[in-house]
Formats: sequence, C-alpha cells, structure tokens
Amino acid sequence: MLNKVREFKKEAKGAKATGFTIIEVMIVLAIAGLIMAIVFVAIPQLQRNTRNTTAKDVLNRVKAEMDSYSTNNNGNYPKNVAEFGNVVGGAAIAAGTSFTSHYLSNVGVTDPKTGTPFGFNFIASGTFTLPIDVTAPATARVVNYYYNAKCSGETVILGSGTAVASRNYAMAVYLEGGAIYCADNQ
Repeated sequence: MLNKVREFKKEAKGAKATGFTIIEVMIVLAIAGLIMAIVFVAIPQLQRNTRNTTAKDVLNRVKAEMDSYSTNNNGNYPKNVAEFGNVVGGAAIAAGTSFTSHYLSNVGVTDPKTGTPFGFNFIASGTFTLPIDVTAPATARVVNYYYNAKCSGETVILGSGTAVASRNYAMAVYLEGGAIYCADNQ
C-alpha cells in the first residue's frame, strides 16, 4: 500500500494542471469589457454621421430637383414664397404649381432620426436666418432656401451688389452637432 501511495504522489507531481488561472480569466474579461466600452462609445457617433449624411443627400436631391425646375422655367429659380411653397413643421406637400408641391412630391425627404418629413422654408433676400425649423426644432429638420444667395462654407451670403447674381440660390440645413451644410447652384 505504501508503494501505491508513492506511485500516486509521483503521478500527481508529474501531471500538468489543465484550465485557466484566475488571472488569465480576469485579463480576458478586462479586454472584452474594454472592447465593449469602445463599441458603445462609437455607435452613437456612427449613427449621427449616418443621419448627417442622409440630410446632406436630401439637400443634394432637392438641389437636383431645383435644376429640373430651372430647366422647365427658362433658367429661373423660385424667387418668392408662392413659387417656392413653404412646407414647415412636417406638413404634407399640397398639390399645386409651387416648387415643393410639383418637384418634391415624389422625393422621399424624411428626417432619418425622427421619420418626420423635412420642412422647406423660403427666406427672402435681404434677411439671413439660420436653417432652423422654428415650429418644431427638436422633431424636424428644415431646408432653408435663399434666393439671390450663395454658400461660403457653412455661411449663406445673401445677394447685395455684384457678389451674388440674381439667378443664384443657396440651401442650408442644420446637421446634428451644430454644423450647417450649405449647397448652392454655383
């Protein structure tokens, strides 16, 4: 029996332990937690960038429709509220002859964050208004249209003197994070 105990001790000393130590498990969990924290921080920024890209795409589609309007109207662009047709606060685009009713009725222009339709606002020359939907700024985005204007980065320059031709326009929309995206026909 003593020999069997000695053999058992020899086998136990020579046998290698299998499995992970508690330190190894803790390191793996710490790395996994770090990766999850990075992902949770990055996801909202990625979603915001996607929504901003969608808003820019909407503005560019509206710009393409504005070119169609100009082609059909002897090179002219809407120069007053009646020709443009304001749609503020997500109201449905009514049938009619204005730019918004005729050219934007088939363009899917909804805010990717809220699902509400974009608003469209005509801004008269001589005034400068930031592109904000004053009726519902937290729930809808508004494309502001400026006749006789042009873009300079994030700023709209309204026509005065020779700086801006009378057949120019600019459109602007707020992006999440406070930036403004501006597009014009120049």
